[in-house]
Amino acid sequence: MLHTISDRVPEIGTVRETFFCNQLTSAGHRVEYGGLKTGDFRIDSDIVVEVGGREKGFSQLKDESRGYVAADDIDSATLRKIPLWAFGFLY
Repeated sequence: MLHTISDRVPEIGTVRETFFCNQLTSAGHRVEYGGLKTGDFRIDSDIVVEVGGREKGFSQLKDESRGYVAADDIDSATLRKIPLWAFGFLY
């Protein structure tokens, strides 16, 4: 939808975060956004998620015991880094 309603190509970060938020809310999770000191989103008042590209690290999540990265442009998960595309299965 971002590509359809925008008069120019939307920023990739906006596309990633919109996709992530849409998938989680559609699956019935409570998603908090904005005003967080760490991460982009807090899910169900418990898990913090930072959304980004392949190179996104954990520096913003260093104080979060339940912090994860949802990364675009990766094929498989590692310890606390989950492929962004995998969240599409929640819908």
